[in-house]
Amino acid sequence: MGWLILGIVLSVTAVVLMSAKGWWSHRRKLARIERDLVAMPALGGPNARKLDDLPASARKLLEHMIAPDAPPIRAVRFRLDGEIKPGKESGWLPIRSTELLRVPGGFTWRAATGWPLKLAGGDHYFDNDGGVNFWLFGLLHIVKGRGKDVMRSARGRAACEAMWFPPALLAAKWLPGDAPVCKLQLDGEDYTLEFRIDEVGRIESVRGERWGDDTDDRSWAKLKFGADFTGEVSAEGYTIPSEFTAGWHHGTDEWEQGKFFRAKLTDVSWIE
Repeated sequence: MGWLILGIVLSVTAVVLMSAKGWWSHRRKLARIERDLVAMPALGGPNARKLDDLPASARKLLEHMIAPDAPPIRAVRFRLDGEIKPGKESGWLPIRSTELLRVPGGFTWRAATGWPLKLAGGDHYFDNDGGVNFWLFGLLHIVKGRGKDVMRSARGRAACEAMWFPPALLAAKWLPGDAPVCKLQLDGEDYTLEFRIDEVGRIESVRGERWGDDTDDRSWAKLKFGADFTGEVSAEGYTIPSEFTAGWHHGTDEWEQGKFFRAKLTDVSWIE
């Protein structure tokens, strides 16, 4: 019996040590990606704010979002406080996170949920590499998302979040029409973003397509993905949407079931 207990203890210890090693490796990787993102050239600025030839709907959105004296920036960092729903049958968990974003480029997202299920980890995308990793109580590596499909999904997330890095929209191709619709490219993949705005140009929703597996048979496919916004925040010449609910199947009959993240964006800082 003693040898059995010792074997169990050693096995558990080995699992915990391996998980701890993975945790620190994950954190180092995110830090490296963040250094690479903020080392990229600054985008935007008064010389890039050329709106006269754009469709009226796009011009209204961008005039509201970007002031004439908004500075060139390399990336944006912000905090997200809210709730996440890990699965269709699960409840909502409190979550706090921080994100660094640049488009084109990618993002890092560091997150931790509250009780009763204490998870810590995050997502990332940069240079055709993406993944999602979470640890239970900082000990057990229970979520390990990697591979081509996960990478492509993470890239789609970055593209759909372009409105949080406004210079990305200055470089986009805007289509004529009553509503603002733009096309942009990230690492060789094309994306179309559809915005709904109010009478002054505030963004009320965004919808695009993102590679995901929120399907009946869990197969991967291009799915509608988007968010509805109810607030915004302004800092240093830029105004971006803040309070939101995001998820799969935006604009379809499955939108209510597809919602999985609702949060408020705060503590915005532009990295120049």
